[in-house]
Amino acid sequence: MMRVHKKGALVRALESLKFFGLHLGVTAGSAGLARTLVAPLYRAQIVLQVQRGAVTGERYRGAWDYLTSAGRREGFFSHW
Repeated sequence: MMRVHKKGALVRALESLKFFGLHLGVTAGSAGLARTLVAPLYRAQIVLQVQRGAVTGERYRGAWDYLTSAGRREGFFSHW
């Protein structure tokens, strides 16, 4: 005996796929936004860790000190 698919099942499958695509897009967008907003903090962390071994150059007292002085010196968008 041959199975016959009902039209309702196909419509539900397509709606489910559309729902999955929407959620995938929203999740990817929010993850990208979060990474973009946190990027300056990761850069400050790396600079603070590396400055211990540096002989010359400016020494920062913390993340806020680095973010403000680098922002003044190089501009706001230099953090990205």
